[in-house]
Amino acid sequence: MAITRMGHMKEGKQNLSSHLKNSIDYILDVKNAGEKTNHGLLVGGNAGVDAGEIYKTMMTTKEDFGKLDGRQGYHYVISFSPDEKVDEGKAYDVLKDFCEKYLDEGYDYVFAVHNDQEHMHGHIVFNSVGRVSGYKYRYQKGDWEKHIQPITDEICKKHGLRELTYEDKRVGKSYAEHAANKGGKSNGKKIIQGDIDYAISKTNSYEEFLRVMQSFGYKIKQGMRKQNIPYLTFLMPGSKNGRRDYNLGNGYSVSDIQRRILAKDKRYVYPKVPRIKKKRMKNFMKTSDTLTRFQVCRVRKLHQANWYRSLHPYKVNQSQVRKNVLRIEKIREECRYIFKHKIHNADELAQRKRELLIQERLLKGERNTIYANTVGEDERLVKEYKYIEKKLGNFAEHESDDTFEFLQDRMEELEERLPEALLSMERDKCSMREEIASVRKELQIMNRLLREEKELKITKLSTSKQKEKTYGRTNQERSKQRRSK
Repeated sequence: MAITRMGHMKEGKQNLSSHLKNSIDYILDVKNAGEKTNHGLLVGGNAGVDAGEIYKTMMTTKEDFGKLDGRQGYHYVISFSPDEKVDEGKAYDVLKDFCEKYLDEGYDYVFAVHNDQEHMHGHIVFNSVGRVSGYKYRYQKGDWEKHIQPITDEICKKHGLRELTYEDKRVGKSYAEHAANKGGKSNGKKIIQGDIDYAISKTNSYEEFLRVMQSFGYKIKQGMRKQNIPYLTFLMPGSKNGRRDYNLGNGYSVSDIQRRILAKDKRYVYPKVPRIKKKRMKNFMKTSDTLTRFQVCRVRKLHQANWYRSLHPYKVNQSQVRKNVLRIEKIREECRYIFKHKIHNADELAQRKRELLIQERLLKGERNTIYANTVGEDERLVKEYKYIEKKLGNFAEHESDDTFEFLQDRMEELEERLPEALLSMERDKCSMREEIASVRKELQIMNRLLREEKELKITKLSTSKQKEKTYGRTNQERSKQRRSK
């Protein structure tokens, strides 16, 4: 199954919205009294029940926000492969779910299933102006993979169908409304709150509380707000910015902390230290049943960051553990990398880095060859094409809709004017840039691992020297003295 076309409707020469009206009439099959749509039974939407009412609803939205010109609407086509044996009911449900999930109540839309061909297919037409926000619908590069594809995959899975694919990535000028959720990142506020809770439970005075927090690696500054109200700023290990106590919520101000310390019931049950089980590490340990010392150091670091609240407070370096909690995603990325590429020690890591540097140099050479083949008038047009593509990619929502649509129209003109070979060459350049970026991403991980390995060796060396000063002569010196006797 595939979305075969993602198109838009421009202004008409005499009537600005004539193309929008014609599209609505077409998908509702007004000309044939709805024969393709089973006389309206395969039609749905949120803008009305017939072509006239739907068109009027969309035009009213445009008038309300004063956006009658420019692009009038958008037309998506979803088609189903004949071998999937999709009936009218299932096709209707897929289109309905897609519109409700993707467009929701943000845009006026109508959809219809057509049953006049061997393969079942459906059409979606929606307004270019948002019915609530008044913003014009925009599609920016990468929206398909980031926002539309996950929705279509979910719908296909729900109905037992193959995933939707986007056949022509150069077509489609629309905007996907979405709420970006940041996941997988440690919350510094919650970590500080948890550490304060633990420190309060284990202390009997405010001064002792401050010492415990400092033992965790925190830097604490005292200040004074208006009306002579004291406050504390907690700078967590590994963090660049501190957090003031009044930004941590109720129960974490200076007065609240002092009150909680004096409270009778301060019991804090420390969780049992968990053991690392093989099934927990199955995502990493697919290449080997035994871990080398090099790998164990990385896994231990990840484990401590994951379970930092369950670790014995005096058996680990609390400051270092909290630094690792803030960069847990990078540590997880490093663990995945060394197991994926079967890196067992620092020498193999250095060898892998040399291979990547060679690969990066070769890719740069291929990229420069491609750039050298673009000359003359075509070079100027290609540069303009690239500029517009970049401009659209960074276009802010509050910027002019007219400018956005002008740039998209110009990009389409350039696509028609430039030879396919040159556009293909540009896509090769993009692919080359992505490959180089991927290699550089690996090199970043590599450099972090090598830097940590170097720091680990320095730490071990300084610890060894400290032991020599503490306990006197080394075993080697003692043996040498015994032989001399």
